[in-house]
Amino acid sequence: MPLSKTDTLNELQAQIGYFFKDLELLKKSLTHGSYYHENKDHSSHNERFEFLGDAILGFVISEILMDAFPLKREGDLSQMRAAIVNQKTLAEMASQLNLGEYLYLGRSEEKTNGREKPSILASAVEALITAIYKDGGFEEVKLCIQNLFLNIVKKIETEYEVMDSKSKLQQLLQGRFRMVPSYHIVSQEGPDHQKTFEVKLTFQGKELARGKGKNKKEAECQAARLALESIEI
Repeated sequence: MPLSKTDTLNELQAQIGYFFKDLELLKKSLTHGSYYHENKDHSSHNERFEFLGDAILGFVISEILMDAFPLKREGDLSQMRAAIVNQKTLAEMASQLNLGEYLYLGRSEEKTNGREKPSILASAVEALITAIYKDGGFEEVKLCIQNLFLNIVKKIETEYEVMDSKSKLQQLLQGRFRMVPSYHIVSQEGPDHQKTFEVKLTFQGKELARGKGKNKKEAECQAARLALESIEI
């Protein structure tokens, strides 16, 4: 197993930005229940660690979002947190860390590609968070979460900016005229992996603005922002 090699564990610790004083906590966080039930050389598995890790992650992400978005309402913050703290996002995080390679899995899970299962990967991230907390305390785990989830929080911030511009414009026009704007793709340029989209925003047959972006959503966001700037509120 990869976990039997200290140098491999060091690689993982370097990736997460934290080196354990008690390596057994790290191993426990990576031990799936299937391995524990088949191999009694492990004293426990990571299911209870998942429980606490979920709570710690939710708390820290909540604090990050509150600081980053001081004007957001509770409902908006809850939606943003849910977009970050979920199985899909955590599994993607685990994949970036190659966490599946380090897991202790039983034979049954090995046969069914358990190292790639989103549920197992997401749970391992939560368990890992608990292990860091138990080994180094709250400030250490908070710092690790901030570093690991920085790009994800930025991505969510960008996506919500897109939604804000479009929703604000729609609310404004719908409130005044009881009609909503329309977005139309004008052009697509560049290769498939690096396209630039241009979108035209129209309202009641009149063009209000045009926007460009790496995808349709980004182009629509720019068009909506420009339209809001040009409209007298």
